[in-house]
Amino acid sequence: CNPSFTYMVNGRIPLYLGRGDQHETQYDDLVIQNDFSGLSSPEFSSIPLNENYCPFQISVYPSSEREDVYTTADPIIIMVVTVAIFMFTTLVFVVYDLSVERRQKVVMKTAVTSRAVVSSLYPEVVREQIESASHISGRDLSTKSKRSMEKKGFMGSCRSLFKQGEKNSIASLIDSFGDSSAGAILETTPIAYLYPETTVMLADIAGFTAWSSAREPTKVFLLLETLYRAFDESAKRYRVFKIESIGDAYVAVTGLPKAQRNHAVIMAKFASLCIQKMNLLVAD
Repeated sequence: CNPSFTYMVNGRIPLYLGRGDQHETQYDDLVIQNDFSGLSSPEFSSIPLNENYCPFQISVYPSSEREDVYTTADPIIIMVVTVAIFMFTTLVFVVYDLSVERRQKVVMKTAVTSRAVVSSLYPEVVREQIESASHISGRDLSTKSKRSMEKKGFMGSCRSLFKQGEKNSIASLIDSFGDSSAGAILETTPIAYLYPETTVMLADIAGFTAWSSAREPTKVFLLLETLYRAFDESAKRYRVFKIESIGDAYVAVTGLPKAQRNHAVIMAKFASLCIQKMNLLVAD
C-alpha cells in the first residue's frame, strides 16, 4: 500500500515516468497536494480509497520543461513598447505645444507692432472709427459676396482686370460681386472732424537739399532719424500731435484730437524746443 509513482501531465493524457518520486526538488515550495480519502465511490476505483484501507495522496509540481515554455519576455517587451509609444506621443504633444506657443508669440508680436504703427499714425478716436468701419465692411462683404465668390472664384472675378482693351475693369469687378457687395466696398463713412481752434507747424531744414546731396544716404538717414526722434519726444511731452514727416519736413499740430485752449502757446513752446534741439544736434 501507498507506493509512489511519477507522471508527467502535458495535456489530457498523463505520461508515466516510473516508480518513486521523481519531481525536481527546486520546485518543492510550489507543490500542490491533495488526498483521495473522500473519494469512496467505485466510480474512481474498484476499492474504497479511504483512511481505513489505503489512503492515496497526489502532489503536483512544476517542471523545468514547462517553465521554459511559460517563462517569456513578452510582458517586458510589451511594457517597453507601451512606454516608448507613450513617451513619443508626449514628446510630439510637447513639441506641438511649443511650436504653437512660438507661433502665437510671433503673431502677437506682429499684432502689437501693427497696433503700435497704427497708433502712431492716427489718434484714438480715428482708430476706433477705422476699426469699426473695417469690421462692418468685412462682415457685409463676407456675407453678401460669398456666393458670388464661390461660383466664379476670386481669380475668375479678377481676370477681367488683366484683359487688354477692356474698359471700366474695376467697375466690372465690383458688378461681379453684386450691388450689395459693391456698397460694402465703396460706401464707407468718411472720417472727418472739424477742429476750428488748432495751430499747425511745418518745420523745414534750411539748406538740407544742398547738404544731403553731398552726403552718403546713411548719414542723411541718421541725421533725420536722430532729429525726428528728439522732436517726437518733445511732442509727446507737450501733447503735440505729429501728422507726418516727409524728407526734411516735419508737420505737427495742436488742438486735436483733443481741444486745447492754449494750443498756440503750446505750439510756440514746442517749436522753440525743436530749434534748440536742432542746434544742439547739429553742433554735436
